Amino acid sequence: MQEITTLNFDDVELSPGDVNLEELPKDLQYKFKKRKEEIDHYFNRLGQLEAQLYNLENLRRNSITTQELEIYNNTLKEYEYLKNNSLEAVGLTLISGGFDTNIETMSVKGDASVPKPTLLYDNDMKMYVLGGSWKWNKYADFNSSGGDDGFGLRVEQESISIIEHGFNTYNFAGKKATPTVYPKISSYGLGFTFQDKMTGSAYNAASGKGWIYMKFYNGTPVKKTVNISSVYSHTWGSTKVNGFSVGPYAFGLSWTSGTNYWEITNYNAIKF
Repeated sequence: MQEITTLNFDDVELSPGDVNLEELPKDLQYKFKKRKEEIDHYFNRLGQLEAQLYNLENLRRNSITTQELEIYNNTLKEYEYLKNNSLEAVGLTLISGGFDTNIETMSVKGDASVPKPTLLYDNDMKMYVLGGSWKWNKYADFNSSGGDDGFGLRVEQESISIIEHGFNTYNFAGKKATPTVYPKISSYGLGFTFQDKMTGSAYNAASGKGWIYMKFYNGTPVKKTVNISSVYSHTWGSTKVNGFSVGPYAFGLSWTSGTNYWEITNYNAIKF
């Protein structure tokens, strides 16, 4: 078994934007790979539980059996533990701003919503993890999927080094979907584009979660407040998408034709 190095990302020089992991020391690559597997599992499990809770909450509003109620309570208990105890669960410290699921932005008709993005810190690797998500609040007509959908994460005032990233979508039952994802990386963040679709009665983008492993390129902005933001973009019908912008003044999908689209953005102010 390979010994885990004491090296971390404070010990190497990283470029702004997309970091080439192959240029880093091999033992640091190995250490990061193992750590990424743990954190990926954490975020994916959160995403699955969030999707499952939506389905179970719909049952509660209508008719729910004793067994389904027990499943709901166990699912909610696990979700709240993981969400509120990131340090104990996976060794990530939540930076001030926090998980605030009570403050969400919604589409015009309230079809979908985006919670505030969050920033966590991994003391062992000396890196941050920027995360965000979206969810559909009700079943809609997904038969006309249109162009790509998009989801993005951004740091507004500071350039960042993006070490790696993760992204998953889920259907309404909480099963992880596998759309082809096209990432667009810049020195301010990352945007994902993907084709949403129906397979039978399962919609592959009922909810989703994305996260970025990152460092501040100019060092941690001590005594500053930095805005982080997340965006979810949805299209349908004949609308066509031609890109995803992630910069200090532009953030989200761009369209070449059609008007069947909306975009939801949410923000969080992080104090260092």
